[in-house]
Formats: sequence, C-alpha cells, structure tokens
Amino acid sequence: MFDSRLYPLDTATFGGVSDLDTNSVVIVLMTGVVNKLSVSAKCATSGYIAGFFFPPDLDTTAPIDSSNHGEIFYSIVADPSATLSCAHSRAGVKERPASTFTHESST
Repeated sequence: MFDSRLYPLDTATFGGVSDLDTNSVVIVLMTGVVNKLSVSAKCATSGYIAGFFFPPDLDTTAPIDSSNHGEIFYSIVADPSATLSCAHSRAGVKERPASTFTHESST
C-alpha cells in the first residue's frame, strides 16, 4: 500500500521528498514502540497514535545517536490481544496508518 498507492499520491500532491540517506526510499518501520505511545485505558475514548515522522531524523546536523539521518515513517504493529496498548488487527494495521502517513509526510 505504501509503495504502490500512498507514496505516489503523496509526492504527486506535495512534491518529492529529501533523500538524506541516499537510499531512494522512505522507510516504513513498523514497531511496537508506536503502539506503546497510547494509553490503553483511553483507546476507545481518545484514540491512539497510528504513526509519526521524527523531525530529528531529517536534521543532518543532529548527533548520530539521536537521529537516523533518513526518511522514516514509524507505524503501529498488529496487536489483536492488546498486549502493548490498544488492540489492532492485521487488517486494521494495513489500512489505518495510511491517512497518518499522508498527513505526516505533508507537514
């Protein structure tokens, strides 16, 4: 979905992205760390964080220990049993971070 649909739509709408790490891609890193950013008791009422870009990753002057020096979108992972925070099915993870990716990459 990211390669075939979201990235082409996003770059056609907002223009090309930088390529600080010279790998010609935006990395989508799916990690439970993102899931853990949301409080499980508030999932139903306040929502959850589906993903984000970390601005220091794009700062070429940032120290290497505080930046990945590349274009990375961090996304939730499937967690149907809600062991990390909110419950997320595999099907939901395939669809839900899409709007977050488009929003985050346009800012």
